[in-house]
Amino acid sequence: MQEHDSLKWPLDKLLEDWANVQSNYSKTSITGLSIDSRFASQGDLFFALQGLQQHGVEYSQHAIANGAVALAWESSKGVKEAMLPDSIPCIEIEGLQSKLGLICKRFYNNPSAQMNVIAVTGTDGKTSVSQFIAQTFNRLNVPCGVVGTLGYGIYPKFDHASHTTPDTVHMHDLLYGFNVDGVRNVVLEASSHGLSQSRLQGVEVDTAIFTNLGRDHMDYHKSNDDYFNAKKSLFQFSNLKNAIINIDDEAGMRLVDEFSNSLNVVTYSIQSDVKNKMRSDSYVNAKNITYVGGETSFNIESSWGEAKVKTKLFGKFNISNLLAVVGSLLVSDVRFDVAVNAISDVNTVPGRMEFVINESDLNNTYSPTVVVDYAHTPQALINVLRVLREHCSGKLWCVFGCGGDRDQGKRKLMAEAVEQNADVAIVTDDNPRNEDPEAITTEITSGFSSSRYTLLHDRKLAIEYAIKNAGHEDMVLIAGKGHEAVQIIKHEHLPFDDREIASEMLR
Repeated sequence: MQEHDSLKWPLDKLLEDWANVQSNYSKTSITGLSIDSRFASQGDLFFALQGLQQHGVEYSQHAIANGAVALAWESSKGVKEAMLPDSIPCIEIEGLQSKLGLICKRFYNNPSAQMNVIAVTGTDGKTSVSQFIAQTFNRLNVPCGVVGTLGYGIYPKFDHASHTTPDTVHMHDLLYGFNVDGVRNVVLEASSHGLSQSRLQGVEVDTAIFTNLGRDHMDYHKSNDDYFNAKKSLFQFSNLKNAIINIDDEAGMRLVDEFSNSLNVVTYSIQSDVKNKMRSDSYVNAKNITYVGGETSFNIESSWGEAKVKTKLFGKFNISNLLAVVGSLLVSDVRFDVAVNAISDVNTVPGRMEFVINESDLNNTYSPTVVVDYAHTPQALINVLRVLREHCSGKLWCVFGCGGDRDQGKRKLMAEAVEQNADVAIVTDDNPRNEDPEAITTEITSGFSSSRYTLLHDRKLAIEYAIKNAGHEDMVLIAGKGHEAVQIIKHEHLPFDDREIASEMLR
């Protein structure tokens, strides 16, 4: 966490409304918060929460050794008095997890209330949309904070991201830092895990964006409805003003129907029959999408006006993402013409439809066209493969796998997506984590209707095989890991970047 000299709270005032602090502890000075004992600092209040297998009080001595001066612990039958340290105040709080964001909001003086906060949720597109928004603000010479998969920071400089949506304490700490630095616009990726675990609690979100709903994280969510409701919860935030919703998605239509009377809803669509589906007075639509000379052009029709746009981005899903960006800019009081000009200069996000350039063969005389993309859900794979198909005059190859310790039910669906949309399928390891790679690939290959695929567990060999055997008119999609620079095998994070490997093979 960052060090904030200006933040200092008496323990009783900080926890007022949630706990009674004994008078002899009431004036204990709290100068920081921590939820992970490894990162506790001098003057911290350490939050000990009930985890799935362990309770945070088991790490209290470690937090104290690092400087924690007080402990707030979540009520639990498993916590015995003997487990509590006697060297610092220990305050029991019933349902601490559900109050944590509010305590953080108070400690950090509610930084989000002083900023324009945009949160993006959906199965696919969160990172692209959030990065595109940050890029457009940057082009308007307006600093923008970003919290998401590619990192945390003020665009374009990011620190490493441990999670797409960080824990509640870290989230408020980041927002406080942005506010101190004079940043007035922030875009957050709101993952279903982050929303269901209330990591955004206490954050005053101004605008929520919904991209789509597909199949993902069924290892965590109990059902599709549970997954959808996690996404929907973002639109139930008390301070929310605007909702930017994709109505080409059935779940988006459900959200519009539910929230059009309580929020300023802006719908967006790339489908030609959109006027028959509109549920909102405000809309941003794309028509006449065409690809010419390495560029995509389309017409924007909106309740703010009309314009023609050219972009370097490929794919209808990226045009849909740009419409979400336009909607978020418009409700952030950016003029229509300024917003349209800004999105024209947007660049590809690292690891998202990223072309790997062979500097020695710029005209693709000898080598295939190679693209790296983060697509790790069935729908994302379909979207990317269909875009590449439109630009592929030869065979379309796909190198892919599935992560271990994650949604097993999507594995055969990934195979079906590749079989139906690519010419050559190469199954390989993604991030096996603690699962047996053989078991993962067996579940993947069960989705193929024939044995017309190649299985190579070594991801480097799989990429090499595809690039060496593909013709110069072919395209090779390396899917699943995108921007990631490591491969996770058991508990090891081994250096591995699809883009670097592909570039090496092309050379």
